[in-house]
Amino acid sequence: MVRVKLAGIPVCFQNRYPDLEFLCREYGTDDAPVITLSVTRAEIEEERTKQAELFSDGYLETICLCRKLALEMLEHEVFVMHASVIEVDGEGYGFLAHSGTGKTTQTRLWLEHFGPRAR
Repeated sequence: MVRVKLAGIPVCFQNRYPDLEFLCREYGTDDAPVITLSVTRAEIEEERTKQAELFSDGYLETICLCRKLALEMLEHEVFVMHASVIEVDGEGYGFLAHSGTGKTTQTRLWLEHFGPRAR
């Protein structure tokens, strides 16, 4: 189980696999959750049929939970977007694409290229 605060809203993910714990490690909270989310084995298997590549159960669970989170957060007037974002010289740039296509790699390359001008 992972408890985080995202956009000021306490969320509890009832996860089976540790993948989500790693992704959420900087957002932990002890606040009582306003939103509690879980996915079934069937939902993980359904997600597997949508993917062109073979992904672990933990990764597929994370995708399912994040999709549910995005829908739930709309009820709290919060928009969730799957992206990698970087700031260079005070301007923000977002990389949006399907999972596994290189958003994080692109951000890392920008950080290397722009050095202290980027974060």
